[in-house]
Amino acid sequence: MDALPPHGLLYIGEAPNRIAPIDYHSSKMPYYNLLPRELAIKLVDRSRHEKWRQRVWAQETTELGLYRNGQHVGFEDFDLALMPMDQFEQHLIVDNWSEAMMNLYPLRWFEPRNLEDFEFFATSGTSDHPIPQMFGRYWIEGILAKTPTAKPLPRVRFLELSGVDQERIHRDRLGVPIHGVHFNSSARVTVAPEARDLSVGISDKSYGRFQLLWGEEVIGDYAVEDIRAANLGIWTLQSWKTVALPQSVEGKAVEVTIRPTEGSWIGLCPPFTR
Repeated sequence: MDALPPHGLLYIGEAPNRIAPIDYHSSKMPYYNLLPRELAIKLVDRSRHEKWRQRVWAQETTELGLYRNGQHVGFEDFDLALMPMDQFEQHLIVDNWSEAMMNLYPLRWFEPRNLEDFEFFATSGTSDHPIPQMFGRYWIEGILAKTPTAKPLPRVRFLELSGVDQERIHRDRLGVPIHGVHFNSSARVTVAPEARDLSVGISDKSYGRFQLLWGEEVIGDYAVEDIRAANLGIWTLQSWKTVALPQSVEGKAVEVTIRPTEGSWIGLCPPFTR
């Protein structure tokens, strides 16, 4: 950060996260990204990702092959190379939980759990400071500003969907639970008074339209095709829409209803607020 000019920006992108149960980036093996180098070298031949194995073995040494085919990073690397983690979010102006990034890199099943773990580490005293939420996602993306921001990005809070038939829940290829909501039913979430945005993800099997109700008031009417058309990523399993929420009256939690219109079916990903 010291090398940046005044008011300069630093972009971090396409960095696979070490905090993940599966090495999606390279070997496709569970926990491979967490192994010490000696074990990783010995286990290359166990990977079913043949093209990756051949690329690794094509180098002078297996160790060099692993390095040249990409390594995972974690918050520890940024703590040592850039700044202490207790200062990180003071400089973070864009992260990977935005609508654009959710469409570019759709939700994976373990990402909400990572955020829960971060909360536990902070409250239990395991960590001296909260791990920035940017490191909860598999693909680390963000923009840091040389000058500290006056207002850090809001916290991501995943919400529990109610009113959904448990038999209509299945998992997509990224392991995310998809809650199927038919036009003759609805799903509900309770939103905290401080929440300013609601992010709703829909599966690629969704069709038709749906409405968002803030209490009894309709605050949005959305066509599935419009949400899908805004998804410029290569992954189309999910498409995401972030909606600005009204201010809560008297600082009370509000129930938000997601209601498909006549003839529609919506596959909902776990929604979250900021």
